[in-house]
Amino acid sequence: MRTRVAGLYVVLALAGGRLEAQQVSGVVLEAGSRRPLSFVEVELLDGKKQLARAISDQKGHFTAPINRSGIVQVRATRIGYRAFTSGDIAVAADEDVRTELLLAVDAVPVEPLRVTARSQMESAYLASVGFYDRERAGIGHFLSRSQIEKRNAVVLSEVLTTVPGVKLSRADRGAQKRSEITFSRGMSSMRQCMPAIFIDGALMRAGGILRPNELPLDEWVNPRDIEGIELYHGAAATPAMYNQQAQCGVIAIWTKRRR
Repeated sequence: MRTRVAGLYVVLALAGGRLEAQQVSGVVLEAGSRRPLSFVEVELLDGKKQLARAISDQKGHFTAPINRSGIVQVRATRIGYRAFTSGDIAVAADEDVRTELLLAVDAVPVEPLRVTARSQMESAYLASVGFYDRERAGIGHFLSRSQIEKRNAVVLSEVLTTVPGVKLSRADRGAQKRSEITFSRGMSSMRQCMPAIFIDGALMRAGGILRPNELPLDEWVNPRDIEGIELYHGAAATPAMYNQQAQCGVIAIWTKRRR
């Protein structure tokens, strides 16, 4: 085993043991506290070209398989943390390269808060990210914290089932029984198209067909941690900040701010 240290990551290349394909796996931690970080987007890049993508789980672990050997870079991003891109990493044929990624906390800039008499019952955080401006524009469907709490839901899909145009389908993963959300579409071939998921403004899952290694919607966030939700059914009704992922609809979740 050999160890390479560069910047904020450690790479361990495993000698011996033949694998069926190349992959980069490892763990993402918060710099300083070394707390595992979930929902971190990890990309394997060849320059600007994306070769593979993975999302870290609740213990910070991720696995990104690739179908070729050569030089790659690892990029890790999560809102609230500084984006990190490694230097060149050589991945040999049938090699498992293991990495430890350390992300530093970074402040997230938001728009200045505009206070008016009618916004006294509004969330300052949702106002700062434009939630109420988009709601007043009359496009999309919006759920506030109080509306979510009234549903007393255990999982997120239970919160969304009363929204017009939302369909519920099963997304069971082994012993776990979970539900997935789809939006009604005009063509039957597109009715199983999963919406993209944004959490606190960051793209966490691209829309389309649910891929085998991705978490179902119910595993992304607990309803008790949500400040507000925006739902858009297609590109024509989706604001520009989400539009690049709007083909199958968008679910934008804003979480409660910790004090």
